[in-house]
Amino acid sequence: MTTKKVAHALIATVALCLCTPALHAEKAEIFVMGGGASLRDAQYFEQNTVPYTSSYAMGGRGMVGAETPLNRLFGLEGAFTYGQSNLVISNFGASPAAKTSYGIKNLRYSGNLVGHSPITFRGWRPYATAGIEIDSFLVSNKAAETAVADGFGGAPTAILRSQDKEGFNFGGGLEWKATSRISLRLDLREHLTGSPNYALPSSSLILTDPIFPIAGKARNVEYSIGIVYFLHK
Repeated sequence: MTTKKVAHALIATVALCLCTPALHAEKAEIFVMGGGASLRDAQYFEQNTVPYTSSYAMGGRGMVGAETPLNRLFGLEGAFTYGQSNLVISNFGASPAAKTSYGIKNLRYSGNLVGHSPITFRGWRPYATAGIEIDSFLVSNKAAETAVADGFGGAPTAILRSQDKEGFNFGGGLEWKATSRISLRLDLREHLTGSPNYALPSSSLILTDPIFPIAGKARNVEYSIGIVYFLHK
């Protein structure tokens, strides 16, 4: 079974658990989070002997999700995240280096196991989490238009396509219970996926064709703050 199929299966299982009334007997919760992301995937490539680098600008993130308890300490979490991290291509054949930005949006479905501390510290309860995810790197209409009109790297024109990547995430945070129903949450997670190349080839015999010869992992550190609402006391 491929990693992508495993990810789909786990996320589907989490969704099923979240919809099962029997698992909502104690402290099932929903949450809304907002924050920022630093997608670290700096790459170097050459086209027609001209050096280029690619990187991503910092962007905002929003997340909604739910957690259903397995027992007093562990729960299953399902979440949906949406945000933006623009791709920036820098041409170092020019002086100063010329930069072109392409609007890339990130959509994610994730399924996680969450472990909560049995004790609190000054009202704050730590938790740790890990799970797998499906990330969609979506090419915005403006990014597609920019690639066609202004090109990509050394190519005068290019067609960028959205891509899905399976991945893994881990992290943790703190919750502070404000009332019997509401908690404040601080969260920090790292997300690892394959580096998207937006369906561009790694090489071409035609010098004016767009290429994006990259490989490896994209690392996305996300930090957020939000509100947790408990469905049951």
